[in-house]
Amino acid sequence: MAMPSNERNNEHNLIDELETAFQNCLSLLTSQEYFNVTDSEETKAGIEHALQRFLEVGRQMEAFFLRKRMILSIQKPEQVIKEEFTDLEQELLRKESLLQKHQHRLQQWQSLLCNLQSAQQQTSLPQPTSKLSQQPQSASNSMPLHTMQSNMANYSQHPPPSNPTGMQPTSQSLVMPPPQQPGYQQTPLAFLEQTMSNIGMP
Repeated sequence: MAMPSNERNNEHNLIDELETAFQNCLSLLTSQEYFNVTDSEETKAGIEHALQRFLEVGRQMEAFFLRKRMILSIQKPEQVIKEEFTDLEQELLRKESLLQKHQHRLQQWQSLLCNLQSAQQQTSLPQPTSKLSQQPQSASNSMPLHTMQSNMANYSQHPPPSNPTGMQPTSQSLVMPPPQQPGYQQTPLAFLEQTMSNIGMP
């Protein structure tokens, strides 16, 4: 479908006007006469006029392309669908690259956390030397009690001999034997008789 001549002329006119308005905006920064002007109000008015003209022509150009877009969607709808598919593919590629970047960062943080946890576990392990040092002490504390019990059992089984000469018992014979543990073999009556015989009583 051929474009009418008036639309072509309108398109060229809009492009020329947009270019002219843009050059006028640039001339405000490059022209020497604006630097030599002492009146700030005059300079401000010229800048505002150039910017307003540029924005107005830009809106006209945008409206022109929107009309062309609407005509294209009516005459060739498949072209619009193709463009939408292309936009979606580009968006998916962008999201995929973003996901890969986040996944890479997540792996880095996971490795860092694993290293920190392993370091904390190594520092929190108990020292094995403390338990080993306590075992000999408990063994040394239990040895005198066991030795005392064995000596008392031997004393109860083999009492010292009685004095045959009728002499006064010495201090060693008057010493009472240590109290026996509940595991002795003699009865209290037998132990009393044995003690009386040791001190020479009938």
